[in-house]
Amino acid sequence: MRIYIVDDDEAVRLMLTDLIEDYDLGEVVGEADDGKAISTELMINKRVDVLIIDYIMSGRDGLETVERLNADGFDGKIVMISQDHHIESISLTKDEIYYHFEKPLNRLKVQRVLKNIKRELEYENKLKSIYQIMSPSQPPAPQSASSAVEQLQRAGKTILTELGIWDESGRADLMEALLTLHEREQSDPGHELPQLKEICQAPVMKRMGTQVTEEELRKLEKSVRQRMRRAIRVAFGNLAATAVHQGYAHEHVVRYSGFFGGAELSKMVQHMRQHQEYHVRLDTRKFLIAFYELAKEDSQ
Repeated sequence: MRIYIVDDDEAVRLMLTDLIEDYDLGEVVGEADDGKAISTELMINKRVDVLIIDYIMSGRDGLETVERLNADGFDGKIVMISQDHHIESISLTKDEIYYHFEKPLNRLKVQRVLKNIKRELEYENKLKSIYQIMSPSQPPAPQSASSAVEQLQRAGKTILTELGIWDESGRADLMEALLTLHEREQSDPGHELPQLKEICQAPVMKRMGTQVTEEELRKLEKSVRQRMRRAIRVAFGNLAATAVHQGYAHEHVVRYSGFFGGAELSKMVQHMRQHQEYHVRLDTRKFLIAFYELAKEDSQ
């Protein structure tokens, strides 16, 4: 796990570096005392997995820096450091922040949270390895030799590929949601599929079990939601662009418009044609249910 630290207090940077190295929590690949010193390009070049950044600094503050990084496509996990009276504003204004610590830092809490992030990143990398085995260049295995779950996964992969998000970081979470919905329907047929909170928590509970605290579960669930929401937004943008350039009769527009709602798609297309920005309102659970139902239909 590659970590970058941004804080204008040298003592804080030193303490975090020592803690990370002493407990083998990762590798500190760089540090800075001002948000102006970092960019998405730097984060990508350093292959940063986790950015630990102070909320208040003498130059560019942490929130503005995080906003710029996310706008430029940085998808690493962000941990914010702040004074107690800043916590509420951070929680309410920035969904992109994975976790925040209050000053003075609690070494045990920092250690526990970074361990959980490390474990989650290792799990995500394993999932990516599994999905890479089923690369688009390889022909699908004969359906007769596949289990129902494998057929569902192949159908899910086809859908995400056609939506243009198979390479998005949230694709692993979407595929896990697919399996969660399948498992729920198999174990409790005829009942309503779970709410978004349960869909997001299920894979976290499966891999971490009783080791995860309530607060950590909430943070990890939030992270899952964020990655899925970003991927879904990209899919929506891709579909709207297809409708703009190829028309509503295009097979992908016809096939997937129900994932997002026809009214939202029409508004997005109209704004794109007029080169105007549009703040889309997407229902993540609606997308997941539609994704599952279509994958299930395609796998039969």
